[in-house]
Amino acid sequence: LVEEHGIKGAGVFDCVLATTAKENDVEAIYTQNVGDFERFDFLTVENPLGDGNQT
Repeated sequence: LVEEHGIKGAGVFDCVLATTAKENDVEAIYTQNVGDFERFDFLTVENPLGDGNQT
């Protein structure tokens, strides 16, 4: 996946998490870093805190 998506630097750690999720049949994750995981089409990603504009 690292080569397929051209991932470099700190993004490698997100790739490890996504790959681990895929290998363990995890289909969705919750994170504030939604954008970091959008490239992985096999994973549904949701921010549990909303859009971040809540006060």
